[in-house]
Amino acid sequence: MSDETSLNLFQQQEANRRRTTWLVIGFVLFFAWLGFGGDFIVAGLTASADPRAYHHAFPWIGLTLTGIGVGLAVYAYRTGPQKVLWATGARELVRPVTDGERQLANVVDEMAIAAALPRPRVWIVPDADPNAFATGNDPQHANVAVTEGLLASLNRDELQAVVGHELGHIKSYDTRLMTTLAALVGAVALIADGVSHMMFRGGVRMGRGSRGGGRKGGGGGGLFLVLLAVWLISWMLAPIITQLLAMGVSRKREYLADALSAQFTRNPLALASALAKIEHADAPTRAIKRGAAHLCIADPLGRRLDNREGWFANVFATHPPMGKRPAQGHGVRAAQAGGVPPGVTTWASRTARRTLHAFRTRVSRYQLQQPRLTKQALRNDATIAVAVRRHAAETGAPEAAVWRQVETYLDEIVPHFNILSYYKVGYNLAKVLVNLLYKVSVDHQDDAALSRIPKRDVVVYLMNHRSNADYVVVAYVLAYGVHVSYAVGEWARAWPLEYVFKSFGSYFIRRRFREPLYHTVLERYVQLITGNGVTQGIFPEGGLTRDGRLRPPKLGLLDYLCRTVLDPAFDRDIWFVPVAINYDRVLEDRSLIRELLDPADRPGRLAQLSTVGSYMLGNTWRLLTGRLRRYGRVAVNFGTPLSLREWLRTVPPDVLTWPRERRLPVMAELVEQLMTRIGAIIPVTPVPLAAAALLSFGQSVIPRGALLERLDVLRDRLRDVNAKVVRGALPIEEIWARAWRMLRLRRLVVAERDSVVVLPRGRPLLEYYANSIAHLLPVRPERLPFHKAHERESDLPHLRAWTPRPSADEASPPPPGGGGSA
Repeated sequence: MSDETSLNLFQQQEANRRRTTWLVIGFVLFFAWLGFGGDFIVAGLTASADPRAYHHAFPWIGLTLTGIGVGLAVYAYRTGPQKVLWATGARELVRPVTDGERQLANVVDEMAIAAALPRPRVWIVPDADPNAFATGNDPQHANVAVTEGLLASLNRDELQAVVGHELGHIKSYDTRLMTTLAALVGAVALIADGVSHMMFRGGVRMGRGSRGGGRKGGGGGGLFLVLLAVWLISWMLAPIITQLLAMGVSRKREYLADALSAQFTRNPLALASALAKIEHADAPTRAIKRGAAHLCIADPLGRRLDNREGWFANVFATHPPMGKRPAQGHGVRAAQAGGVPPGVTTWASRTARRTLHAFRTRVSRYQLQQPRLTKQALRNDATIAVAVRRHAAETGAPEAAVWRQVETYLDEIVPHFNILSYYKVGYNLAKVLVNLLYKVSVDHQDDAALSRIPKRDVVVYLMNHRSNADYVVVAYVLAYGVHVSYAVGEWARAWPLEYVFKSFGSYFIRRRFREPLYHTVLERYVQLITGNGVTQGIFPEGGLTRDGRLRPPKLGLLDYLCRTVLDPAFDRDIWFVPVAINYDRVLEDRSLIRELLDPADRPGRLAQLSTVGSYMLGNTWRLLTGRLRRYGRVAVNFGTPLSLREWLRTVPPDVLTWPRERRLPVMAELVEQLMTRIGAIIPVTPVPLAAAALLSFGQSVIPRGALLERLDVLRDRLRDVNAKVVRGALPIEEIWARAWRMLRLRRLVVAERDSVVVLPRGRPLLEYYANSIAHLLPVRPERLPFHKAHERESDLPHLRAWTPRPSADEASPPPPGGGGSA
């Protein structure tokens, strides 16, 4: 291993795959050299021959040798696994008879599920020496063979580790690689024998005119002789060189298979114990011949060189030293817990580290590991395994099919976070968009409480959901300090948004999807990342508000989060930080309220996409013509955090272990408390304040002086309840002027002399913005004298009360999940 020992095993896997590619390319180039080099040599030897003698012009040697080599490789690729099993005298285990055979069949089933592989065919080799190997060109046509001595000498845990090792070869396609290498080695050996026979026992008859090294004039004779000597030496050494290359690859691959075995079984000590028993057993394994030695878990020939290290041993030995392999297996655990180590020296890794330092951001190391480790941890999760068996029993589907369904859920949920994608692409794009569209205000209601959160504790940002731009705004605001992993609704599971959000570390959830198996997988993923300290961003409302008011919260994701503290190994606290967002203009506001104006007029995805597209085109034209104006202000306000463990002290101590139906009413109290904190800190930007003032008159034509006076009164009321009025210290005329620019741009109001006229089609949109602060400032109509009651307009258009659309299975109990975007 030498310089690779500092890398974790999964980086080593990638390095070995690259080396394998170059080795195969090297084999092909070596074939070309042997074949077409022979053409060059023979052409040189026959160039000055008698005209009636043979002149080598067409490169038939190179084409023939390459064709024969490819043909042998294809033949060995297709029939290699059967030939190996036949050569060992193995018998297939179809119906277990003895206790050992039944245990073997059961262990193979368990490890195939843990590795997320189809069950391989099982074979038993009649040999008393403990050993095992795997063959097959792909996981769907794989074979695992163990000797009778292995069944007799290993206990169940050790047998699991050995079978997991062989399944690791199958999962990494090592068996296909070894079959291909064996084919190349055999082809080189066969061709070398044939050409040697041809060259040294008659060979090609050269013409009598070949003199002076075979070149007319002899000017290139010295170079020609050197090439001839190198070509002949290559032929003599070809079988040895190809065999040594195959040995070198197989030795490195054993480390990866050991690592995967430890990952599948979660018991690397069992692998260490099994390897120790195999090492001290009598060798060799007589039933397994030299040609299949590189496929076995231990060298069946028992050669001493396998116990040595160094360059010479790495080249000539087929297996690494037994004493070194268990230590490599232990490295998987550290790699899974710690993610990518700081020893990576690639350009991307160095740039990523500099980016993190520049942003002074907190990123959980768990997010830096490869997604397949997270998926593998969930595949090995006992709770998910129980859910799979329950789902299979309820639906009658085979467990293998249910596990494939779980694999689909994992691919959908688990992100592939990339630092450069988030901070180099996402942040700069968010910076441009946010500052192009809005003026940004950020405030913290309790800086002292936020700064007291311990760095090792888990932070969850809970936000109200007004726009799909919330993701961009909050990520931009928090970029200098913390990375947030969002819970994103299925609306973004479309190309290319899905890949963009996943590269930003977000995970997807399905709303109103009631399958218990899916929610078990989602719950275990949420608890896995929470237990590893990942900072998350959740929208408790579960979707965008349609009428501007805060929606009733959903409990699913927060319940999953809270139940993380049931894990005895989780010794941190979870802090819920309320985050409130408000806009002077929500980009999709008209699409959101269309359903409330006419229940039958629910815009589809294509219509919404068309609306956004036309807006972007129009805005681009205004930018090019120099008429672009930002759409007012977006304000983000952070409230006082709430400690989960402190809250748990105020409720029954075992509340998280209660059945779900009994637990959720108590959890609802926590969520309502958090939603109350979010509502209390909703920022009041100029447009919502102006909309509330305009609607408070209950009429279309409003004197400008009365409107300014009403704005001043409402601002004072907001101050009385400690509401955050953005730029509230400005003169009331300035606040109205900021709101007026946006209202006029949207064609919601017009000015007529000294009055402001609310246009009928603009009133529902004004209600949408006024509703965002209605809980802070209930809109009370003006009390007019009796003789002016006729000035009221009772037939003004307004928004209907919004309720979520019932799903198709409304009669079933409410879904346990929630927290995503609309």
